[in-house]
Amino acid sequence: ILTFYTDQEAVLREKLRQFPNMRNKLSRFTYNNCSIRLATVDFFQGQEADIVFLSMVNTYRDGFLDTPNRLNVAITRARHQMVIVGKYDYFKHESRTDELRNLAEMYVKSD
Repeated sequence: ILTFYTDQEAVLREKLRQFPNMRNKLSRFTYNNCSIRLATVDFFQGQEADIVFLSMVNTYRDGFLDTPNRLNVAITRARHQMVIVGKYDYFKHESRTDELRNLAEMYVKSD
């Protein structure tokens, strides 16, 4: 699980700590024999995972998401599958950057 912001990382950490026996974990969690790693995009640079969930966080501004290098790192960490979690309509219609609008176009919206 990757996110651009440390505050979002903290929120996700608290949610993951609700799994049994995960209360004191910081970034490595296990659930039903599945290893889950939580990190910021910056920290995860140079690493890969089979499946990556990318939390886009922002729903009203681009923020750090419009930094090309950072966005490139974020969307190239998955070996097999990338799941982007964010507000599709914002990124498709309101984002000020072509890269984020194009990224939204590449992925099918699901409710």
